[in-house]
Amino acid sequence: MRELCLIAEDTNQYGADLGADAPRLGALLDALEGMDGLRWVRLLYCFPSYFSQELVDAIARCKKVCRCIDVPLQHTSPSVLKRMRRPDREHTMKLLHRLQDTVEGLTFRSTFISGFPGETEEEHVQLLEDVSGGSGLCIIRGGGFPYSEEAGTSAADMDLAVPKERRLMRNAEVEQEFAVIRETWAEEAVGKEFDVMIDRMDGSEAVGRTEFDAPELDGEVKIPGALLPMQPGTMLKVRIVAADGTDLVGEVLGEA
Repeated sequence: MRELCLIAEDTNQYGADLGADAPRLGALLDALEGMDGLRWVRLLYCFPSYFSQELVDAIARCKKVCRCIDVPLQHTSPSVLKRMRRPDREHTMKLLHRLQDTVEGLTFRSTFISGFPGETEEEHVQLLEDVSGGSGLCIIRGGGFPYSEEAGTSAADMDLAVPKERRLMRNAEVEQEFAVIRETWAEEAVGKEFDVMIDRMDGSEAVGRTEFDAPELDGEVKIPGALLPMQPGTMLKVRIVAADGTDLVGEVLGEA
């Protein structure tokens, strides 16, 4: 096994059902750090409520943890988060900045809901500004989806419903902002070197990912002209020579 994706309804709550003395996610990361052959541990769907200092420290010291953590923020407006019954903005921003300050090179992927009941144009604009880096957070991957009523939820009974057409329009603006972020990141990657994990062969072209790209969700690194077929899981040191939209094109420097 070369890559392990850890995902749950709230991945940070690992071990919470086993009692106060049970190992938690930080201990699991320490154990995985010593596993032979494993190169990447990818943290997906880590809810911002349960990042203990012990977990932050474990992420910092475990070099196999990919430096792009998935934290589903849903929104950044204080009033929208309150209506969503999500952690408040101040708590979340302090936490994510602490993570960035503690873990060298850390970035985030996230998802956001557009058109939640009562969302104003000003709150939507604030979300766009935060996604684009206005909050100082390094969010380089992610996307959005329009709010959809679910029977039996408190939100479905709220007043001030946002018209469906406006939800779709706002979601499209969030997605466009992420497209710009991904393209900018790809352009800035040209000339840099990355460890790349190969996923598959496409003819004579090897296709893989950096640690910042979750499988089947994010971008790819294309390596044309492979002399020999490469097995999935092969790790290579690659120099990026071009950006292809949100994907990268690289040349092999050697094994990683």
